[in-house]
Amino acid sequence: MDEALTWYERAGGTEALRWAAERLAASDRLDEALTWVERAVDAGDIKALEWAAERLAEADRLDEALTWVERAADAGDAGALRWAAHWLAGAGQLDEAEELRRYGWEPDRSIAHVWDPPMSALVKPGH
Repeated sequence: MDEALTWYERAGGTEALRWAAERLAASDRLDEALTWVERAVDAGDIKALEWAAERLAEADRLDEALTWVERAADAGDAGALRWAAHWLAGAGQLDEAEELRRYGWEPDRSIAHVWDPPMSALVKPGH
């Protein structure tokens, strides 16, 4: 495996980095795979964020998976919120999953909640 990693590194490019990460993850070396994914992300592979999040969710490392999927959302991955809600529901956090589906994330990446606007926002000036 380590010899193959040398070849992936020499090949360069995000595809080779992701292939290396996939091989490492398949060999139960997920933490090492994540370092390769990070390199792919640094090279512009946004989908690598979602890949890492999915592997972490499969390994029951939900908090870490959510961190990676939030990074994917920040990078413009439109499916990131859907994945996060799916994993929350799968972990039995049904209320959080539903709120995320309905209201999305706050700018700080906490789950948004329903809110009522203040009356001042509803009343037009001069009326």
